[in-house]
Amino acid sequence: MKKIILCLLSISLLASCGSSIEKNNSSQPDTLANKNSTTEKSATQFDNEAAKRIDDANNSDVVYEVALGPNEVQIGSQIWSKLNLDVTNYSNGEEIIQVTDANQLKGLKKGAWCYYNFDPNNGAKYGKLYNWYAVSALRGLAPDGWHIPSYDEWRNLLDNLGYETAASQLKSTYGWKSFQGYITCPICAGWSDVYREGHDCSNCNNSRKVSSILSGNGTNSSGFNALPGGIFSFGAFGEIEEWGLWWSSSLSGDDHAEKFIISFESGSATGIQNERKSSFLSVRCIKN
Repeated sequence: MKKIILCLLSISLLASCGSSIEKNNSSQPDTLANKNSTTEKSATQFDNEAAKRIDDANNSDVVYEVALGPNEVQIGSQIWSKLNLDVTNYSNGEEIIQVTDANQLKGLKKGAWCYYNFDPNNGAKYGKLYNWYAVSALRGLAPDGWHIPSYDEWRNLLDNLGYETAASQLKSTYGWKSFQGYITCPICAGWSDVYREGHDCSNCNNSRKVSSILSGNGTNSSGFNALPGGIFSFGAFGEIEEWGLWWSSSLSGDDHAEKFIISFESGSATGIQNERKSSFLSVRCIKN
C-alpha cells in the first residue's frame, strides 16, 4: 500500500514540474523567436521613418541639418562652400589656362583663370577669378560632389535670408571698403515731435541724419563669408574691396551669363545681373 501511495506522489510531482517548465518557457523573453520578432518590428519602424523622411525632404518647408565639413555652411536647405574657388585644374585633372598678362586675354574664348591684377597676394585673400568658359567647361570646374550655382539657386539663397538684410548676413566681417553714408543724428534723435516744433537742430539742420563714414563689412551671420574679389572686364581690373561678384551657371543670351553681386555700400545691396562670358569673376560652389 505504501508503495502505491509513493508511486502516485512521484507521478504527481513530475506532472507539476512539467507544467511549471512549460509556463517558464512560454514567458521567456530571450527566445530566438522573440528576438526575430523584435528585429522585424525595428526594421519596419526604420522603413516607415525613412519613407517619412523622404516625403518630408520633398517638401520645401522641411529642412534637415546635416553634418558639415569645416569649409561648408548650410543656409536653408542649401549647402555652400565658405570659400571662393581656388583650383588650377578641372575635375578631370586637366590643367586650366592661367592668364598672367592682359595681352593673353584678347579674343580668348577658352576656360582660364587669373589673379586680380595678376598678383598672387590677391589670390591668397580672395581666391582666383575665372571666365565663364571655365565655368561651363564639360570637364567640370567644381570639385566632385559640387556644382556652380544656377540663377535659381542664387535666388533661393536670397529668399532664405531675406532681401533687405541679405548682403549684411552674407558679407565677411573684414575686407570690405568703408563708404560715406548717413546715420541718425545723435543730438536730436530723442526729441519728441512737440519739442521739435519750437527747436532747431544745428547738427543736422533738422534733417535728423548726419553724414558719417560707415563700414562696408557685414555680420557674416549666415556663415557664407562673402569676399569682395573684384572683376576683370573690358580690359581692366576693378571693384576689389567694393564688390563681390560670382558666376552662375545660367546663360543670359549668346555672349552673357548671369552673375550674383554684393555691394560694399549697403546691407541690402544684392542682385543678379548679366555679365560678358569673357569677364573674370569669383566662383562659389554649392553642394549637389
